[in-house]
Amino acid sequence: MLSLLQLLEAMQEKQVTIGGCTYALEDLDNGKFFLVAATQNPVEQEGTYPLPEAQLDRFIIRMIMGYPETLEEEKLILKLHVEKIREPVEGLEAVTNPSWVIQAQKYVASKIEVPERTLDYITRLVRFTRPEQLPQARDFFELGASPRGAIALLRMAKAWAFVNGRLRADIEDVDAVLYPTLNHRVIPRVEKVLEAEERYGRYTARYAVIAEGLEFAKKNAK
Repeated sequence: MLSLLQLLEAMQEKQVTIGGCTYALEDLDNGKFFLVAATQNPVEQEGTYPLPEAQLDRFIIRMIMGYPETLEEEKLILKLHVEKIREPVEGLEAVTNPSWVIQAQKYVASKIEVPERTLDYITRLVRFTRPEQLPQARDFFELGASPRGAIALLRMAKAWAFVNGRLRADIEDVDAVLYPTLNHRVIPRVEKVLEAEERYGRYTARYAVIAEGLEFAKKNAK
């Protein structure tokens, strides 16, 4: 089992050190890449501990998964289990391979254009989450996004443009990936979260405040 320090090393340096020996986790030239995916249940947290901000910052996105929105979605989940003994995920088949993923990453990095106005927008947007640089942001956040957050937002906007068949990342692409990219990189104001609990409930109030704050930063950045 990896320690928290080893996990941080793995996510940032793409390597792990055990017993004084360092092992590479990624070798792009030979079609080997490494990533970390994790799940968190906001209700049953006994035996688990929140990751520190420096650790969360290494995850490029955090997706907030709510309940299924429609009756058909609920039924679809049941249908997946009708004739299954084990979890349906065990029957998934590969739709691509590591070499394709690596080539796609290289293509996005080198071929997807980022206009100056998009760079300006990302810079302003991230700065406007910081109370030190926009006092009104203090209504929503105790701590804003770091430069690492701006880099992640840039990369996600380029990736979003790519999967939507475009060769240029525009402001609309930044907006599309804003919440999943920055929601775990800011700390909402405690008083604002407590107020929001009356409207949104205990488990979703924090996310709602972050969404409002990011929307505020987005409007000011434009």
